[in-house]
Amino acid sequence: MILVVCALKKELVSNDYNILYTGIGKVNATYTLTKVLLKNKNIKQVINYGTAGGINTRKNGIIECGNFYMSDFFNKNKTQYISTNKDLNKVYCVDTFGTDKNKFKDYHCVDMESYALAYVCNQFGIKFRCFKYISDNLGEKNQHINWNQNINKGSDLFIDILKKL
Repeated sequence: MILVVCALKKELVSNDYNILYTGIGKVNATYTLTKVLLKNKNIKQVINYGTAGGINTRKNGIIECGNFYMSDFFNKNKTQYISTNKDLNKVYCVDTFGTDKNKFKDYHCVDMESYALAYVCNQFGIKFRCFKYISDNLGEKNQHINWNQNINKGSDLFIDILKKL
């Protein structure tokens, strides 16, 4: 069984797929996915979809990510890393809205949940795939407004990807 995971209902609504909404951030994502995986042993793959701030990517498109990075509040100099496919895009996971393009220049995008989801799947031995719709670009004027205006524009694009999987 495949489980689609998304932070917010505003990002993805579909009557054709079961979608787990975790809420925003690494803690919510970790807790919610872990709780579901413990109760559902038949889940073999988790597919994450959500919005992300672009760094070295085209806005208003979807990218697949396979390299997940994170550092925590107490140890900002130590980056943690999980890879599901080294040939895919790199996403940096933070618990705040990323706006500094220079700080994340070595990555393709920034989000708030993918590292946590990849970590949980890794711990459970479950295949993980991740697709991010680039709703805004880090450092652009009105970045928060652009994210809010574009939050659900990738939904149909992602559903098309899901149909092919």
